[in-house]
Amino acid sequence: MKSVSKTILAAALTLTFQGCIEKIEYVQFDDPALFSPTKSEVTDLSQGIPSNPLSSVVETKSSSVDMPTILKGMILGVYGSNVHSISGTYWSVDQNGDPIRLSGKVILPASGKIRNYILVSHYTIGGDFEAPSNSFQLEGILATDGYALIMPDYIGFGATAHLPHPYLCAHLTARNVVDMLLAVDPYLRKIGRAPEDSSIYLMGYSQGGATTMAVQRLLESEYADKYKIRRNFAGGGPYDISATYDNAIENNYLGIPCAIPMIIIGMNVGERLDLNYEDYFRPFLLEHYSEWILDKNYNVHQIAALMKTKILSDFLTPEAMEKRSPGTRKFYMAMMHNSVLRGWQPQAPVYMFHSQDDDTVPFLNSQLAKEAFKNCNIEYNFGHYGSHILGALRFILTVHEILK
Repeated sequence: MKSVSKTILAAALTLTFQGCIEKIEYVQFDDPALFSPTKSEVTDLSQGIPSNPLSSVVETKSSSVDMPTILKGMILGVYGSNVHSISGTYWSVDQNGDPIRLSGKVILPASGKIRNYILVSHYTIGGDFEAPSNSFQLEGILATDGYALIMPDYIGFGATAHLPHPYLCAHLTARNVVDMLLAVDPYLRKIGRAPEDSSIYLMGYSQGGATTMAVQRLLESEYADKYKIRRNFAGGGPYDISATYDNAIENNYLGIPCAIPMIIIGMNVGERLDLNYEDYFRPFLLEHYSEWILDKNYNVHQIAALMKTKILSDFLTPEAMEKRSPGTRKFYMAMMHNSVLRGWQPQAPVYMFHSQDDDTVPFLNSQLAKEAFKNCNIEYNFGHYGSHILGALRFILTVHEILK
């Protein structure tokens, strides 16, 4: 049992199975007349998922920690059925309110009836090769239980990989996620793969945990008559971004250090703050952030290795680390605006999971959520489940146990 735990710990640095590197040809979900079966694929999970071919071609820009065979066997060996994946595009809006064509993936049981939709908001990624439309994410195993998973890429990945990602901009990302649901629902009805039950599940971990709460807020405020939320599964999320940032600054340390410049860039882009990165980044980060973060060639662990430090003061300026600085005021206001704990109360049931040992997203976030939502229908699972990544594995497999 100890050897298995060590294997999981070593393996759990990634939760995606990278597939092909050829250019993806997308279905247009909002135009079902254009559907072509040649643009989708059936994957036999019992055979495992191929590793990222980039690992043997460009070592420094590949997924350096693919799931090893033993972990694939532990997880995928349980599932003998096939899943049907369709990557596609749909219309949404960008931070300026202008139309933008985004991408994502739908994962279905290859055959048989579909029980419900699960609208999945994905966790923090750094490389475009990790985006749902370009990889098989671990949540996809839930399709083997008869669910249709809808998995948006977000702005900055997939079809819009050339754009900066508005990281943790909850209002914008929730709109992008819901717009994929609005496009995919009639699409699947058109091709005869709609669920039997019209109620939907929501799900997300890490960045996705905060995003899925924002998705619930949007659906309950604007689409309550169209979609009934059966339950929302939220795990390890930065629900209060400013508190998350403050906690990292106070400790002068973060397990995934690139999350801090990603927050600064994300708020700047998503909230149109017009920040001067020279006020926030020390010279060596200023010189490399475009390659490391904006180019989307590396996952977050590779970026951490390139940064060579987890000490925030090594790459942030004193002003960036001072919340009372006049230069950080609008940045802090943007983070507070994108907190999902303010101004609403969840109506549908929520299952909230967080490891108290989380080394990336402070457990403080879920403590604040419990206080903010103390009168809501929420089941909390706060245990000592190890690191952020080990927590993610437990969260996804726990959701599987609940839903099957």
